[in-house]
Amino acid sequence: MNPRTLRLPDPRPDLAEDSELWQELLGICHRRYGQNTELFGMLRGMRCCGLRIKQGQTGYVLRPEIGDHGFMDMAEYETMRDKYLQPYKQQIAEMLIILKKEREWVE
Repeated sequence: MNPRTLRLPDPRPDLAEDSELWQELLGICHRRYGQNTELFGMLRGMRCCGLRIKQGQTGYVLRPEIGDHGFMDMAEYETMRDKYLQPYKQQIAEMLIILKKEREWVE
């Protein structure tokens, strides 16, 4: 693990596939913006609803879990995404880049 990486508890450890990534992303958010910020709360809340971190073509991306363990449908996710995450699009993109770089440092 990168010694700079702070890990915070994943509010959805039952979604084990990306739980470690969420611990690190929440740690990055805490390190950059603080744990009591609206951005931290929005990320944590969306994770509780079933937001996932997936490997994209060039880095990590956020994608919804649809169904029993996540959002009811894509329309629900898109509504919540637009309301809660869109205002922080730039900050989230920067944190996902940091996550990728910190994980590459480990490998």
